[in-house]
Amino acid sequence: MKQILLLGGMLLLFGCSHPTGVIRIVDPQGNPIVGALVVSEEAPYILNPWRLSVFLSDDQGRAEMLVGTDGHIFKPGYYPVINAVSGDSYPPVHSSFFAQTVVLYPLKRDQVIPVMTNSYVTNEPHEGDRKVGDDEFLIPLGVCPALHVTYNPTSRRLRVQSPVPDLLASNGFYFVGPAGSDPTAVVEGDYALAFYCTASQRSYKVGVRVARQAWHKNVPHHRLQINAAQVLSPGAYLQPEIGCLTALDTKLVGLYKEGKPELYRSPGVKERIDQFRETIPCANEYSTQLIEYLKGYL
Repeated sequence: MKQILLLGGMLLLFGCSHPTGVIRIVDPQGNPIVGALVVSEEAPYILNPWRLSVFLSDDQGRAEMLVGTDGHIFKPGYYPVINAVSGDSYPPVHSSFFAQTVVLYPLKRDQVIPVMTNSYVTNEPHEGDRKVGDDEFLIPLGVCPALHVTYNPTSRRLRVQSPVPDLLASNGFYFVGPAGSDPTAVVEGDYALAFYCTASQRSYKVGVRVARQAWHKNVPHHRLQINAAQVLSPGAYLQPEIGCLTALDTKLVGLYKEGKPELYRSPGVKERIDQFRETIPCANEYSTQLIEYLKGYL
């Protein structure tokens, strides 16, 4: 009897909830994006079958996606979302993978602003290195030398301080502008921060993020990525290099499993899937492989 109850509980836990949820895809102004390709896949485990979902967003920007998985979103003219990550965001994996509303940012190929990228590793010797207290490292930016930027590897807290309130905080280095119009002397963030600063009558957008975390014999070996770009105004549009699919991004579960997946799809997607073959930004052999893989089951 206990075994029957246990089996019934497992069926309720793993087999009875609806496998897909609805996300909404919009542009930076909140307008729905129609016809975006949304792909997600789930390998079989315990009592769950192998599942594959392929949807096109409707006129409200809505599309279904397998619950609890990451996935890809493609739309010509917009930055792709690969494994739930768009551009240079951090952290790369969120607890829910996708927010209920996903923003796709446009490609503006005629407005590319050069970005300087450096890195800093907390336990490698650097000329002029010094720690702030026992737990914080002083991080060199390469621009705006009057600023004091620190990183705490235990809390992953980043902090920038200016002698005068002339900083503008931002919610990200790429795509977005300032978070407000009021200058401040301090900007803080967990894992990442972005802000605008001024030096020698030049304006800069700066982003600092934790790119890698490791500990060696209780010594933090954390690599920070530092991005900086000279901008004419806080409204300047910064965009990263276009994300490209790699062999690791195309999981292709079907190559290793017999049979066919449980397929969830929107009407008409089979007839429209080929249009993405060449229009996926940074189309390459892996995006072609992905389209062929999807066509095989559609």
